[in-house]
Amino acid sequence: MIDCPICLLERKPMHIYLMGYRGCGKSTIGHSLAERLQRPWLDTDQLIIAESGREIKEIFERDGQEAFRDLEASAVARVAAEEKPTIVSLGGGAILRKQNRAVLEKSGQCIWLRGTAETLWNRISTDANSAENRPSLTERSGFDEVVAVLAEREPLYRSLADFTVDTDSMSPDEIVDAILSWMKSHA
Repeated sequence: MIDCPICLLERKPMHIYLMGYRGCGKSTIGHSLAERLQRPWLDTDQLIIAESGREIKEIFERDGQEAFRDLEASAVARVAAEEKPTIVSLGGGAILRKQNRAVLEKSGQCIWLRGTAETLWNRISTDANSAENRPSLTERSGFDEVVAVLAEREPLYRSLADFTVDTDSMSPDEIVDAILSWMKSHA
C-alpha cells in the first residue's frame, strides 16, 4: 500500500493510551507493552507525583479533586504533545474532562482495560499500597464506591475505546498479547 498525503492525515498518531478504573492493570500492562514494543512508557499519575512532589491522595486531601484534575489535564496535554510514539498509562479519571477526551482522540488510540467491579475491588483491596496512595472518590466505601464510580465512567471509557480488553480472567502477558494482536491487525 502506498501512503498518500490525504491517507497520512487521516491516520491517528502513534500514542497508545491505556485507560480504565484503578486496579485494571494500566501501569503493569503499560510497562510490559512498552518493553515489548521498545517504546517509551509514561504514567500520568507518576508524572503528577514527580512534578508536584506529593502523592495523589495528598493532592486530593489538601487541594481537592478539581485541583488534581487540573494537574491531570496538564499532564495529558504534555504527554499527547510527545513526538515519539509512547505508551501512556492514564489515571482512571483522566477521561472525565471533555478536553482530555478530545486530546486523547486526536493524539492516539485508546485501549480500555475493562474489569468487573468484583475483580477490580478484589485487586484494589489486596494491594497494600492502594489505601495509602489512592484517594476515596466518593462518600461510599470499598466495593460500593467501585460500583458507583464504574457506573459513571464506563460510558466514557466505552465511547473513547478503540479496543477493549476484558481483563478479569487474563494474565498481564495475555493482555499484552491481545493488545499486540489487535495492533498488528490494525497496522
